[in-house]
Amino acid sequence: MAEPSSLARALRLTHLPPWAIAWLQVAGAAVGRGLHSVARHTGIPLSIVAAIALVVSFRVARRASHLALEVAVAIALVLAATRAGWLRF
Repeated sequence: MAEPSSLARALRLTHLPPWAIAWLQVAGAAVGRGLHSVARHTGIPLSIVAAIALVVSFRVARRASHLALEVAVAIALVLAATRAGWLRF
């Protein structure tokens, strides 16, 4: 088994398989390049761009979680109504 990278050890991700650690490193590098590119093209400092990206990602994740919860409740209600015989497909 390959030795986990120093980043994986620092983040205590040594229990992950090596392919997952490699994928996380590639994804992190891509995010970093994207942030640098946005900062370079807009003229906004990188720290501001990263902060905006973090806030936007949390807002999107929160809305996505609300949507996932609503869909799960709707599916549960439809399944319960189907099982009770109120709905037929």
